[in-house]
Amino acid sequence: MAKKLTPVEQAAADARQESKGMKKAARKKLEKQHEKAAKLAAEAKKRAKKEARKNREAAEKLQKKADKKLKKLGASAKLTKDAKPAKVVKPASDESASGAESTAAPAQVDTVITLRARARAAGIVGFSRMSKADLLEALK
Repeated sequence: MAKKLTPVEQAAADARQESKGMKKAARKKLEKQHEKAAKLAAEAKKRAKKEARKNREAAEKLQKKADKKLKKLGASAKLTKDAKPAKVVKPASDESASGAESTAAPAQVDTVITLRARARAAGIVGFSRMSKADLLEALK
């Protein structure tokens, strides 16, 4: 025979049952949220892989295009970490063709860009922050 509970004991038993039900509901809700988060993470990973593949394919396409253009120009498209820029060769001015004969040598005007290229080729450190006058002095 079951013992009859007092109203206080009955209320406590009911509260325990309700608490168990709430715990189960909360656990189910958390499991659903976890599943949803895992699904979203998997989708994001899939999108990232797809975008990376797309970027890689675009880079390969651009590399092929650059190789084709460089091949057309007769240059090598393979760049290495130690690659140095080609020396800029300025064509000599043909004074006899212009008809003006001058005893003074033609003034060679170097731009900061060409001076920096020469400094890079010469192995000068800090050339990118140097002024034109500093570059000229360092290259002497």
